[in-house]
Amino acid sequence: MENLEYLILLILILPLFNFLVLLAGQKKIKQWGGHLASGILLINTLLAIVVAIQQMGGQPFHLEASWFKLGGTDFKISLYIDNLSILMLLIVNFVSLLVHVFSLEYIKGDKHYNRYFAYLGLFTFAKLGIVIFYNLLIIYIFWELVGLASYLLIGFWYEKKSATQASQKAFLVNRIGDVGFLVGILLVFSYFGDFNLLTVAQSPQLVGLSGSVLLIMGLCLFCGAVGKSAQFPLHVWLPDAMEGPTPVSALIHAATMVAAGVYLLARIFFMLNVEALTVIAIIGGITAFIGAFSALAQSDIKKVLAYSTISQLGYMVMGMGIGAYEASLLHLFTHAFFKAGLFLCAGAVIHTMHELEHRLDLHFDAQNMYLMGGLRKAMPFVFICYTLSAAALAGLPFFSGFLSKDAILSGSLAWASFKGGGIWYIIPVIGFLSAFLTAFYMGRQLFLVFFGDLGLEKVFEKAKGALAQVESVSLKMKIPLGVLALGSLWILVSPNPFDAESGGLWQWLHATNGSKVVSANVFKELTESSHHVHLFTALASVILASLGIALAYVLFRRHRVHPEYELLGAPALFHMSRNALYVNDLYKNAFSKLTLHLSYKSFSIDQVYQRVFTNGIVKVSAGVAHWDRKVVDGTVNLVARFQVVFAHIIAWIDRAVVDGFVNFLAYLAKSIGRFTRSFQNGNIQSYYLWVVLAMLILVVFWLL
Repeated sequence: MENLEYLILLILILPLFNFLVLLAGQKKIKQWGGHLASGILLINTLLAIVVAIQQMGGQPFHLEASWFKLGGTDFKISLYIDNLSILMLLIVNFVSLLVHVFSLEYIKGDKHYNRYFAYLGLFTFAKLGIVIFYNLLIIYIFWELVGLASYLLIGFWYEKKSATQASQKAFLVNRIGDVGFLVGILLVFSYFGDFNLLTVAQSPQLVGLSGSVLLIMGLCLFCGAVGKSAQFPLHVWLPDAMEGPTPVSALIHAATMVAAGVYLLARIFFMLNVEALTVIAIIGGITAFIGAFSALAQSDIKKVLAYSTISQLGYMVMGMGIGAYEASLLHLFTHAFFKAGLFLCAGAVIHTMHELEHRLDLHFDAQNMYLMGGLRKAMPFVFICYTLSAAALAGLPFFSGFLSKDAILSGSLAWASFKGGGIWYIIPVIGFLSAFLTAFYMGRQLFLVFFGDLGLEKVFEKAKGALAQVESVSLKMKIPLGVLALGSLWILVSPNPFDAESGGLWQWLHATNGSKVVSANVFKELTESSHHVHLFTALASVILASLGIALAYVLFRRHRVHPEYELLGAPALFHMSRNALYVNDLYKNAFSKLTLHLSYKSFSIDQVYQRVFTNGIVKVSAGVAHWDRKVVDGTVNLVARFQVVFAHIIAWIDRAVVDGFVNFLAYLAKSIGRFTRSFQNGNIQSYYLWVVLAMLILVVFWLL
């Protein structure tokens, strides 16, 4: 334990150092910036191994230090390293290291070479902060940093409008989930007076909280996972995140950003009651199906993997919701390897297609699978690595994905039985159906990319014989691919290829801080029931995976692409093999076309959001602006005009009536004065005249 905190802080700070150095000196450092970043990640990985060795079998390491005081509350920084933290430290650093090494070749020659590795450093730093700290407020700070780093990396090629739009979309959609997450954090503080999860877990108030409070608190915190881990309905940002460089996709989808939501659920698992877990399971199941179904008809090699990630994250979230804590985290671990391997294999293929594009002096979509084919002959090493990783994702025996997915499916059957059966079996049914679809779309991608003939040669006359010009990738790309492919084998998880629980990793992931609001008997019952259905689950998942791959083989072992087909659109998706013409007839059926359209458009959820929310908000904003301009401003202007007119009227009254009356009195006084002054003219005859007239008037007055 001695000096362990310094090792942990060093692991955290080194990627930040990498970010600051490369960002500040990106023009001077030139091409060795990538090697510097890779070296730092190698050191970080070694340090993580040292921490793992020191903590092996020991108690969790917890360290608190005063941060600041506000009122009577002392806010503390809390470091917490347990088995889950160590596992995440190893995954994040190791996968990030492999992505860095792969990027040395992939991003070579880019004008923003050092900025790319600087952003990778920021990304790694942010995720490590989430893993190391046990304080919700600090976790939230690093949570937002992950969002910022993903925004920068997705929009790395900012000259492309699609990349900037994708980065903005990812940033904004995640903010929606993060608002709920922040509300959940504030609720935790309002009830427990602290952000420290260890303090919350040990608080006697936790058990005394009502079910409704726990439900609201848990679901608000879950909102953060819905955004970061791309769960329905906030999953729409993840497919667009493919606009970033492919190694970035591997990092985002495998070990950092999207895994953060599942990690968060593991950390708050102790405060989730049965109702909250049920909602989480349902959301995870829906997401698993939507992702798998949407991957079926994609033509972009990366988008297939993107929707696959959404589906697999749905499995992990569903696993948490059904109480299969260890199985969910095990799937997070296995997914990090085979999904990173698949993305890097896709990156190698795209890199090769781009080189072919420049060599042939053609312009085409280097990510369109219908332009690929036959690449296993030209890229045998990539083909082997891809096949191993794809087999793990499809859930075939003797691969890591089979063990983790099988554990989740067994848990889902046990959970449905515990809930009373009936409609609750929809969750395991969705799980098994998604497993079948996963095997099918991965088989489809495998056959379209690596089997048959190169589609490019059939579209462009100039591309005849292009397959012979395809060159194998460099050693810098092969090393990460080989390591990740080996990590897809079962031996990394368990010595028994058919039972994950017999492996040390399962015991390593066992929850040391169990649920405080759900009875331990519930989880014991779920575990026992899961054991009973394990054999059935294994057989069913193997059969479904085999059927999915077999169907993909029948439909896609050969594929044709004609020049009249749009290379980026859906029409090419409806064209099948000449050996499966009956499928063409089937696809002419309106229902089948609708199904493919729904898959290609991912149920048009994005379009619904665009029309209802984006366009709706724009229209409402335009309406409010019109109201403001015509009604509010019009009323203000009318009042102003009335005031001006009224002021003119008042001025006229003041000038014509008030001033006129005063001037009239003055004139009258002046006239009377002039008249009376005429009596005093100094002429004595006039005086006599006025006296006589006055006497006559008096006489007349008296006589009358």
